[in-house]
Amino acid sequence: MFIRAKTTKNKATGTKYIKHQLVRSYREGDKVRQEIVMDLGRLEIDPKDYKKLAQILTMRLAGSESLFEGDLELKSIADKVLSSFSVTQTLRSDREVITKDSEFLNVNISSLEASDIRRLGPELIASSFYDRLKIKEQLLRCGLSEKETAIAKAVICARLVAPSSDLETHRFLKEDSALYELVDQDLSNIGKDAIYEIADAIYEAKDSIEMALIKAENELYPTNKRLFLFDLTNAYFEGRTLGNDLAQYGHSKEKRFDCTLVSLALLVDDRGLPIYSHIYPGNQSEPETLGDVLSSISSHLRQGLFSEDLPTVIMDRGIATYDNIALIESYGLSPSFADFPKNRPNWPF
Repeated sequence: MFIRAKTTKNKATGTKYIKHQLVRSYREGDKVRQEIVMDLGRLEIDPKDYKKLAQILTMRLAGSESLFEGDLELKSIADKVLSSFSVTQTLRSDREVITKDSEFLNVNISSLEASDIRRLGPELIASSFYDRLKIKEQLLRCGLSEKETAIAKAVICARLVAPSSDLETHRFLKEDSALYELVDQDLSNIGKDAIYEIADAIYEAKDSIEMALIKAENELYPTNKRLFLFDLTNAYFEGRTLGNDLAQYGHSKEKRFDCTLVSLALLVDDRGLPIYSHIYPGNQSEPETLGDVLSSISSHLRQGLFSEDLPTVIMDRGIATYDNIALIESYGLSPSFADFPKNRPNWPF
């Protein structure tokens, strides 16, 4: 089904009026016809959202709920439409559209073969939450083009449902997934270089994207953020990493001391949602990273992203130095430890 705008004109005054209809196409013999399912009145929404609203109404009429009902505005419109307007025609059953000229053939089901099969289930959920978090709008504000935002959506959703390398993500999008059908640009011919390049473009805007995501998460899932967990990990490279200043030899948590490393610091809330992240050189000292994290928390507090109650920061013993305890207290925060430090008696708490 789809939504059609119909314009009528008052012959006496010349005034034009627009109303919208939910329309269904069906085949009758060798002809394709259309029937009006519902009169929707006049819709005050962006025409780009007609398709989503039509999907919601179609699923509602079928007695189920659409995955696209995450858009609260469209959900509200669908509720109003279904409560205020009546179905103008009963949908034709398959029996009604069969004519005497129809031709039937017997088919051996076991002889059927499928080709170009694509997965879509997890992708639909990922796409729905991507839209609810308004990530595209934020990427546009960061200067990405419409096509770049489409590539970004495909890559981000692919990494969510099938985490892998850039090269494997390109293969996954090309061969396994129907994600390209969920974006508003034709990406069927993009090469692997576009996958690599979009990651760089997103990373350049990382700080503003993280801030926007926190705001969107707070709007969707309000919470009293008082507990934060912070830790570091690292990943190794198997290549030579020439020209990569971040790739350094250090203590590999995967015991790959023969490889250069890169370190990742991550701060999450009590639900596991990221608050702050930063990439450090592979030989980064863990205790020295806490200052950046506290600065980030302080910035969020100033912008009112957290509750009025000051949060508690939980960290492991690798970060728990005397200097860091003093640093935490200087921000007015409470320190706590997931693993009590060894050989450090007489703690001041």
